[in-house]
Formats: sequence, structure tokens, C-alpha cells
Amino acid sequence: MIMTSGISPGLFVAGTDTGVGKTLVTAALVKLLRRNGVAAVPFKPIHTGCPHAQAAPDLDFVLAGVEEDPGSLPPRDLLAPCRFRHPCSPHLAARLEQRAIDIARIFDCLRRLRRGGLFPVVEGTGGLMVPVSPYYSMLDILSAMSLPVVLVTRRSLGTLNHTFLSLALLRQRLIRVVAVVFNAVQQDATPEYIARDNARTIREWGRVPQLGNIPFIPGCADRPAALVSRAAEHLDLIPLGPWIGK
Repeated sequence: MIMTSGISPGLFVAGTDTGVGKTLVTAALVKLLRRNGVAAVPFKPIHTGCPHAQAAPDLDFVLAGVEEDPGSLPPRDLLAPCRFRHPCSPHLAARLEQRAIDIARIFDCLRRLRRGGLFPVVEGTGGLMVPVSPYYSMLDILSAMSLPVVLVTRRSLGTLNHTFLSLALLRQRLIRVVAVVFNAVQQDATPEYIARDNARTIREWGRVPQLGNIPFIPGCADRPAALVSRAAEHLDLIPLGPWIGK
């Protein structure tokens, strides 16, 4: 069991699955929080798909999206402490490189960010039950951090089951889910009436506030700053007020 105490303040951006757009939501949240006077920084504790030792593609996207000078932020080894080459689940990426994920280092980096007066916006890897070791899942790490959760989910058909299962699992662990974000990471054929009903049903059945509903944003794939700015326009920080001191 991972033992920690009082790892707060901050937020954890979790996803119902891989590929739901956690990185975009993380970037948009960091941008909005900093704009509102919160010293937010991205924190990607386990980062797979890094082609070389200094690479951290998701972190680089967030930093480019929030348009912050990297020199004004903590070093990347603090913001993305466990990086692996292979673009796969954390446990497999670690096994392929024959090294373990250093969980103690993750929590040490998180504490150092907090001691520096920073507000970490933690981005998970994959879905909640993705293994990170033979013994722990991403949910175990999230639970030990004691952070409130923003859950990112799809707008499309099939999202109801994935979202309700994720909410049930988080609540079973007594983890506070403060809001849900709907994110259309790609253009799909889901009729708008289904997407609207998905949002309504999750709000009513899931009993959880909605932070926003990000539509598919075309034409910005190679322009992180524009993409993040447009995504941020669809988010509302009001549900996060008690958690960010606003």
C-alpha cells in the first residue's frame, strides 16, 4: 500500500480511458488557473511515449499551450519524473526498459512542487485501472495523492457506461470527483442530440458538476497555443472554486 499524507492542494485530471484528451484538458486548466492568479503547473508523474531521455511530448504540449517560458517553471525532471520510450501502458513500458516506476520519486517531486508554493495539476496516464507495477494501478497512485479529481470523458456514444463505472470506482475509494469534462478529441458521427443527452444523463445520474463540454476543434493540430486557448473557452472554473481558493 502506498502511504502518504496531506498531498494537497492540487487537482488530478483522470480519464475514463486512454485517448480521451486529458492532456488538452490539463493544458486548458493550467492556462485558466494561471490567468486567475493560481500558480498552477502541469505534473505528469508517469509519461510513456517519450522517444529519448529528454523528451516529454505531453508536457511540452501543455507548456506550449499555456505559452509559458520553460525557464520560468520547474525543470522537466520535476514535472515529469518517470519517462519511458514505448507508447504503451506504464507497467509494460517499464518492463520493456527493465526498470521500475519510482513511486517514491513521484511523491517526492509532488511535495517539492507544493513546498515551492505551486499548485500541481496532475495528469494521469491511461484510465483509472491501468497497472503501473505488479502491485499498483493508476487509481492507487491517485488515491494516495488525496487530490480532488476532474474526470475527462468522451461526448460520444458509449460514454455513459465508461463514465459511470469510473465515477463508481472513484467514489468507492472515497475520492472526491469535483467535476466532469466532456471532450471531443476527434470528429465523429455521434449525433448532437446523443451528445447533449449524454451530458444531461451524466449530470443527473452521476450527480457531478460539469466543468465544460469541449467540441472538436479543427485546424489547430500543429498550433498548441491556439488549440488550448479555444479549449479553455469551453471550461468554467466555478465548480472548482472551493478547491482553488476562489
